[in-house]
Amino acid sequence: MSFTVIKPFLGACLLAGVLAGGVAGPVLAQPLSQSMAQCAGLHVWMSERVSAPERQQKLAQMATIWRGEALRQAQAEGQGKPAEFVAGHLFAMLETWRGKSDFAVLNEEFRDWVNYCGSLGRSRGISFE
Repeated sequence: MSFTVIKPFLGACLLAGVLAGGVAGPVLAQPLSQSMAQCAGLHVWMSERVSAPERQQKLAQMATIWRGEALRQAQAEGQGKPAEFVAGHLFAMLETWRGKSDFAVLNEEFRDWVNYCGSLGRSRGISFE
């Protein structure tokens, strides 16, 4: 099974459309829970890349929060097997980032994802404290 990881700016378009009360068009094809699971996967990957134990712990905690929020969202969306749905997208994202070089944190795609996940978290009232 292959999973499509859409660019964060597409997710941001969806988010902007939802927040504005409108429909964002074809971007709606990706469930919000999928984006949340992808944010969880990104945070797992980041936790694997840092050396400071307190930073690793914080990123792992953020990944756990994202996973929980993605699971709740998948249930609300009526996903048939929400835990499997979320795990599949989380691990697909994690493997995508594991396949990149250690310098991936310097590229625009990484910054886009970090910004998107931050915006999504703020818009959904997700607290990482």
